[in-house]
Amino acid sequence: MFCWYQFTLDEIQRNESGQFLPERGYHFKSEDGTDMVELHVDEIPDGEILNKINQECRFGKMPP
Repeated sequence: MFCWYQFTLDEIQRNESGQFLPERGYHFKSEDGTDMVELHVDEIPDGEILNKINQECRFGKMPP
């Protein structure tokens, strides 16, 4: 099973660990023009974002 999560580019750039690299993931614009990044779960370092995903999401995008 593939586990991909979508984040806004702002969410990725302001993560507390600083471990996301700009070239990682699939970059695209959402329908409303927001810059987005889609990452495989294996590319998401341990920390606040991964903990939030594990607690709040079964699959798909994190709730706002």
